[in-house]
Amino acid sequence: MGGKYVPSLLAAIGDVIERHMIAIGFLPARKERAAIEDQKIAAGNELISDQRPAALRLAQCPKCGEAALIRIEGCDQCTSCDYSKCW
Repeated sequence: MGGKYVPSLLAAIGDVIERHMIAIGFLPARKERAAIEDQKIAAGNELISDQRPAALRLAQCPKCGEAALIRIEGCDQCTSCDYSKCW
């Protein structure tokens, strides 16, 4: 495709769709997206790996290890295995 290696048919389709969405103004150009990301980092908009703010991240349960520990009425409770710190 235009002298560029495309590893699969799916990648080629994705490239065509991305170029179309940029052309109609639905997505910013790649250079603009990089600039937007740099602005977010400079503004201190730190997100954890799953793209949720760190304040919304669930704690890890000491019993089952799932990230499902929430605080209910002052007690840490696991929504996965029903562990409770207060029981």
